[in-house]
Amino acid sequence: MLKEFINVRQEKNGYRRLFTDEDIDLYIWYDDSKENIRGFQLVYGKRHDDMKAFTWERDKGTSHTKVDDEGWYNPSPILAAPIPGSDSIFNKEVVKSFKKKSKNLDKPLVTFILEKMKEYGKR
Repeated sequence: MLKEFINVRQEKNGYRRLFTDEDIDLYIWYDDSKENIRGFQLVYGKRHDDMKAFTWERDKGTSHTKVDDEGWYNPSPILAAPIPGSDSIFNKEVVKSFKKKSKNLDKPLVTFILEKMKEYGKR
């Protein structure tokens, strides 16, 4: 189950939340009001050496990328190139896993994220 990490470092122009479990991290970015979502990133596959990130940003749209955490110079993970073929199909197992692990999150937040996943899958 996703649990909120309380001590998230905050930015000047907005508010951030982080939910995490053994396989998924969910980052949410809000505007100054802490009500309107500016974006989110769902990082999954943490246990399988095949991390991917599903990202939605209000001003940029949606992307689905690999997460490269193998850098020898900078050990911080970076988003790599888009996943071939992922523009038209979003993995149903990821959606199923997110639904299961997000039962304790705010229902409107979960609905919003699932809607963005559904929109992306229809592309």
